[in-house]
Amino acid sequence: MTGPLESLNARFPCRERQIDGLAALLGQDDIPAPPVLVLYGTEATGKSTIVKAVLEEFEIPYAYVSCKECITARHVFEKAYTSCDALISPSNGEERGRQIRPDSVNALAGQLQKLIPSSGKIVLVLDAIDKQREVTPTMLSGLARIGEVIKNLTVIIIVTVSSTRLLNISEPPSIYFPAYNKEECVKILSLNPKSIFEVDEEDEYSEEMEQEDRWLWAQCCSAVWDIMGKYAARNLNALKDVVEELWPSLIQPIVDNEYGTRDFPKLFNRLKNEKLRNSEESYVSMQITRAPVDTVTDATPSVPNRAHDLPYFSKYLLCAAYLASFNTARYDTRYFSKLAEGLSKRKRGRKKKNTSRQLNRKHLGPRPFQLERMMAIFQSILPSSVLSSVDIGSQIATLNSLRLIRKVSNVASATDASSKWRVNVGYEYVKVVGRSVKFDLETHLEE
Repeated sequence: MTGPLESLNARFPCRERQIDGLAALLGQDDIPAPPVLVLYGTEATGKSTIVKAVLEEFEIPYAYVSCKECITARHVFEKAYTSCDALISPSNGEERGRQIRPDSVNALAGQLQKLIPSSGKIVLVLDAIDKQREVTPTMLSGLARIGEVIKNLTVIIIVTVSSTRLLNISEPPSIYFPAYNKEECVKILSLNPKSIFEVDEEDEYSEEMEQEDRWLWAQCCSAVWDIMGKYAARNLNALKDVVEELWPSLIQPIVDNEYGTRDFPKLFNRLKNEKLRNSEESYVSMQITRAPVDTVTDATPSVPNRAHDLPYFSKYLLCAAYLASFNTARYDTRYFSKLAEGLSKRKRGRKKKNTSRQLNRKHLGPRPFQLERMMAIFQSILPSSVLSSVDIGSQIATLNSLRLIRKVSNVASATDASSKWRVNVGYEYVKVVGRSVKFDLETHLEE
């Protein structure tokens, strides 16, 4: 029979030090737990999942609050009290939570002091408190000191970055969750590999088939990390989403008996040529997705419902890249110069109708453009100036890693002004991105 630590280390590999630290601080009955504990690390490093697993494994009662889902600071206080009330008194906790609504840290501390019994150990987990919309300067320090008022209460604060000014407490106990590297990501994802062949209930899933699944799945995870690990698949969740999206296309030649399970170089080269290089699809899962439209009689043209949730300036960069690819350079003054705006409108009004048959520029494919020209268009269409804290170069590199734009020149530096690029998405996709920032793409596009 394995102990709690062995079971947790088997479930969560590469997190032995963090699990041991949590168990030493919280899992010992003869030693009191600290009043506050800080867990910090970047996204998708296992902070919330591991702390809940440790508390459940050691049977420590806890109340969990996701602070980024709370609208206001008062919402955080009310949810913290309601969660603790439901933990201690499951029968009437919800009814009492509607009656008592603390509106400040002092009110929350007073109500919890009346609610929590003097014996036992209780943990209050405040997840993503630094992403709360109304964090005041004294809110975090006040929440961290609730454990000092209530002796058997431990407040666990989960944040992205920890600093000495975060809680205004001299060196609170903290545990760091570093980002997973390549070997750790492949090891974790290899615990639950996808199958190559579909096995019916009557067929037996042999040990040899399991070994082939694990080997090919690990090779695919490693190759995807090498290609997209720097920008697009920067954490464990993103890498898993990309691998699961590419897996059916990777194993299709094996199902069709074209290649064997050990012919991974041939399989991945075919996958890169068919899916990664010549496709406009996105392989990173989205935070927000559109609801499917059930109306059959809708006559409007279909719009792709998978659009990246890009940062604000990245959306304008993508629109500028599309305009630079499909507009002729000699017309940039007409469409993007603010000094020539009135003149261009008068010229458009006197424009003669062209009777010759010409193809629409959108149907001729994108043309390469220099990075300097795209940045000039970007500065022109941007309604306000770029903030000094924004790194435009990293956002261009992210668009390149997401296959939204592609570098077509052999210049060593991607940020060189003379480097040539080409947009890698269609008109409908960029139109949706432009509408999200209230930018009308059609008015700036050459007819």
